[in-house]
Amino acid sequence: MTILFEDEYSHLPTAQQRYRARHREELKQKTKEYYRRTREERLAYYRKWREANRELHREYHHKLMREIKELLGNKCVKCGFSDTRALQIDHLNGGGSKFRKNVRGRRYYKNILDAILAGSKEYQLLCANCNVIKRYERGENA
Repeated sequence: MTILFEDEYSHLPTAQQRYRARHREELKQKTKEYYRRTREERLAYYRKWREANRELHREYHHKLMREIKELLGNKCVKCGFSDTRALQIDHLNGGGSKFRKNVRGRRYYKNILDAILAGSKEYQLLCANCNVIKRYERGENA
């Protein structure tokens, strides 16, 4: 069995690394041009893929929501209402809409789940009625 050792030149950059360093701006422009040129084709591919996998994503979304609601107790912390169809995730200190705008798509609920699993106490479950009342009382509806 032969053991390969690093040679005395292994600390030097490879030819590809040297080329990329010398032509950084040119490569950046080529990449921008490629993405501009193929934009419509990529968007069509993504739309087709999303449509083909819609049910898969719906199931994933519902699974995330179930996990979050289970971790938060499956009932409204104010009134005890337990029909999960009307339970909503509430940010204790407000700011949920700002957070939602910054985190797009399905990552929103994944981020919340990850935070709860990490021990965050920022979230609670409220029924739709209690959530609207809380927002009204805090002036978050404006």
